[in-house]
Amino acid sequence: LFRSMKATIRVAESAMSRIDRLGADAAEAIHLAQPDQVGWRLAAIWIESIDHAAGMLLGFGSKIEVLAPEPLRLELSKRAAQVCALYS
Repeated sequence: LFRSMKATIRVAESAMSRIDRLGADAAEAIHLAQPDQVGWRLAAIWIESIDHAAGMLLGFGSKIEVLAPEPLRLELSKRAAQVCALYS
């Protein structure tokens, strides 16, 4: 996996059973993060690119929140709006 930048994410406990889909390095970082009082884990993971990461993370819906970088948040917002428009 080509590592170009890090993303800071929050992961819900309900997403943990599928977290290996993000790759071994990301899954390890997320598994090592301690859950907060409601089960969310905060982790920094390496991403290949904004486009690639958006494609991988969007499938988790609201179970993963990207906190940074801002371009990834914007790309996810754009893609989510496109999905909403498709089904509206």
